[in-house]
Amino acid sequence: PAEGEGEGEGGAEGEGDRPSLRRMRRVVPCQRFVCFEEEDWFVRLHVTLAGEAGRLVEAARHCVGACDTNEQVRALQSLEGALETLVRVHYVAGIGQAPGADAPKVTPALLMGRMHRFLPPSPPELGLASEAEARAVRVYCASGIDQPMVLHLLGVHRGGHAIGRFREWQASADLPTPHRAFLADVRCCTPMRERVEAAVGGERLAVQELARLELAHNSCIDMALRLFTRRYELVRALLGVDALATSWQHERGLIQEARLRLLVERREMEGPRRGLPTRAHAYKREPTERGR
Repeated sequence: PAEGEGEGEGGAEGEGDRPSLRRMRRVVPCQRFVCFEEEDWFVRLHVTLAGEAGRLVEAARHCVGACDTNEQVRALQSLEGALETLVRVHYVAGIGQAPGADAPKVTPALLMGRMHRFLPPSPPELGLASEAEARAVRVYCASGIDQPMVLHLLGVHRGGHAIGRFREWQASADLPTPHRAFLADVRCCTPMRERVEAAVGGERLAVQELARLELAHNSCIDMALRLFTRRYELVRALLGVDALATSWQHERGLIQEARLRLLVERREMEGPRRGLPTRAHAYKREPTERGR
């Protein structure tokens, strides 16, 4: 790296020439297929995502090996940081930025209008509604191993919607063999959400520990939702605003359902023993009662 590029935003000392957020604008395809800027833009986005995915893999390893509360909180925080970097890569590419922000001057729909003739057909066993839907899920899942890995770690149900079906097929047949092997190893481990819930069920955690775990996990859920929203916005930019709308609603709902409610659940478990209300709404105060 050039002087001053070893550290800072999206970079780490000693990262060498690895594609990264910091070097994203310098990624140039060696070979072009349709030969216009939109192709370079799409390749640049996904090469940079692949370069930054190493941090996500390290965070996943940290999550798998985390045993006590402190390790689990740190592992979830590192996972959130890795996810945030991938979100920022999309922002730099102009996906999800606020109007008026600096973004590449490209027309994404132009790329798919030229490229779709050369994409492989979808496997018939997936039961996708049309080739347009097949193109949409292929774009949505184009970042590779990161999506199924994150969803498993956070305890998100896979679902039977179009995105979920394609992602499972991709994970079993379309990804590079080492990637599939690593994903299989991650999926052999209990998700972080289930481990935390098991500890809560056994009442082994103090309220402070519950609060830390709930905050760390739900922060990861929020960041994962931001990342997956950027993927959906990429699909819409390439294929139109109606592309994948129904499947995305299922996807977003499944991610949101994975949020934890540890403190509420603990309160509902302990309430009957102390003669207190058992439902969370019973603890809400009227505005005039606050501060008593």
